[in-house]
Amino acid sequence: MKIREPIIKKDALEHKSIDIGKEIIIDETKVVNLILDERQIEEFNIKESQVEDLSLMSGRIDELKIIDSVFNKLNLVGTNIDKTYFERVEISQSRLQGTQLMDANIKDVVVEKSKCVSISLRYSKIEDSVFKECDLSDSDFLGSELKNISFINCNLRGSQFSQSKLKNVKFGGSDIENIKIDKDSFEEVTVDTKQALYLASVFGLTIED
Repeated sequence: MKIREPIIKKDALEHKSIDIGKEIIIDETKVVNLILDERQIEEFNIKESQVEDLSLMSGRIDELKIIDSVFNKLNLVGTNIDKTYFERVEISQSRLQGTQLMDANIKDVVVEKSKCVSISLRYSKIEDSVFKECDLSDSDFLGSELKNISFINCNLRGSQFSQSKLKNVKFGGSDIENIKIDKDSFEEVTVDTKQALYLASVFGLTIED
């Protein structure tokens, strides 16, 4: 699986003034240390930008659209987002605990070394993406469509995958103990031996040599 990387002209990025209001646009900009905690934002559009230390903690966003951007230390703890679109986005060392991203559309996204405990991605469509070394314990993917997804060395303990559709999904090296998942959800899912034994016990399968 090949993930398309963000298309950014990093050498051309500038520190631009950002108008903070109900509608916020960040375009071809280098952003450092922007605090927007507990704000109500109607539209937030980020394109072809590099963002360091952006905090939107405990806020509410009606529509968040991010394309071709890189984030380090993004804080979305406890933020509710009604409509989400991510394409060609990289997120690292970030805090997404309790973030509500229900009914999101996500494609070509890499999330690495981030805390995503209890994140909600219910009824979302997620394609061609990677979660690497993330804490996704108690996360919620109920009713979501996951296609070409890799969970690499993640904590997925207690996560909810009921009523979801998984096609070409890999759980390499991840802890999937106590996940909730349906037998009918699987289509081209890759697990290791330990994970297979655990899922067999969940589904009531008997393994005989």
